[in-house]
Amino acid sequence: ATYACHLDAATTIVLAEFGPRIGDWMDGRSGPVTVTHGDYRLDNLMFATDEGGYPVAAVDWQTPGHGPAAADVAYFMGAGPLPDDRRAVERQLLDEYAAALDGYGVQVDSATLWEQYRRLSFGGVIMAVIASQLVGASDRSEAMFAAMAVRHTQHVLDLDAESLI
Repeated sequence: ATYACHLDAATTIVLAEFGPRIGDWMDGRSGPVTVTHGDYRLDNLMFATDEGGYPVAAVDWQTPGHGPAAADVAYFMGAGPLPDDRRAVERQLLDEYAAALDGYGVQVDSATLWEQYRRLSFGGVIMAVIASQLVGASDRSEAMFAAMAVRHTQHVLDLDAESLI
C-alpha cells in the first residue's frame, strides 16, 4: 500500500497473486547452492580507482545466505538497469555469466540458468517489501524502495516468472 501510487495495475496484480504463493516459490527452488549476498545491487558495489583497490568489491553483507547463484544475478538485473536497458542485454549477459562460470570449471546449462533466473526474479520483489519495512523512512529511502518495487515487479512480468511457480 505504501508504494501503490508508484505501481500500475499489472504490477499490483503480481504482488497480490504472489503473496499467497511464496511458500510454493520457496519450495520450488532447486539446483546447487552457493553463498549469496542477498542485496546485490549497484549501491553495494565499490570499484577500484586510479589509486588502486580491487576491480570490484561487494559491501553490505547484512543478508547473506545459501541459495542458487542465479538469485544474486536476477536481483542485480532487476534492481539495476532501467527495464528497457535490462531487456536489451539480459539474455546476452546471462550467456556471458555462464561462459565465465565455465572458465572456472562450473558448467551450467544455458536453458536451466535462464529458467532459474526467471523464477528467482521474485527475490527482488520480496526484498523490496521486507527492506522497505525495516529501513527508516526518508525521501531517499522512499525513492529507492519505490524504484525497487517498480523495477522488480516489471522484471517478473517481463520474464513471465509467474508461470514457473
